Amino acid sequence: MTRAEESFELLREGNLRFVRERTRARDDGSALRRVATAVAPHPIAAVLGCADSRVPPERVFDQGLGDLFVVRVAGQVVDDAVMGSLEFAVDVFDVPLVVVLGHENCGAVTATVDGLLGEGTPPASHVGSVLDLVRPSVAQVVAEGPTADHAALIDRATQAHVAATIATLREGSPFLARTPMVAAYYHLHDGRVAFGEPE
Repeated sequence: MTRAEESFELLREGNLRFVRERTRARDDGSALRRVATAVAPHPIAAVLGCADSRVPPERVFDQGLGDLFVVRVAGQVVDDAVMGSLEFAVDVFDVPLVVVLGHENCGAVTATVDGLLGEGTPPASHVGSVLDLVRPSVAQVVAEGPTADHAALIDRATQAHVAATIATLREGSPFLARTPMVAAYYHLHDGRVAFGEPE
């Protein structure tokens, strides 16, 4: 089993514990743990996730202090700072796996889809820059036509955005192009993460 496969299994097992409400008791605040991670952090994976307060990767995957290298930004969009942060995780910390974590009912995706459909209100000034980065990922899904089930449309758009984000990371960075990545989708109501296959 490769390091990336081992990390993937640890994340899957951690999410299963989270869903079943059997998370591990942790003493992350202990001096011993703080000292250990201060000297030599060894995160098992990098997670690019949304800034949404309902989707904290450490909790969702039942991991502790120093276990994950987490980059969070609205809509898990990619800009130079995000790209550089993930390159840092791979190049400096030798992280074996990058997870792109989308989630149910994502506000950034919803606002982008609504804008493409001519619905909703114009975003606040800087919010528009986030939606501009989401738009190319979801435009094709919206172009396929409206649906009676708006929530299903948002789900499809979010999953398309996660896939497009992985493609953007691979195309934009030689470090990341060589790193196994996996798409993930968090369900708000039951805590379950649906994973794609690591690639």
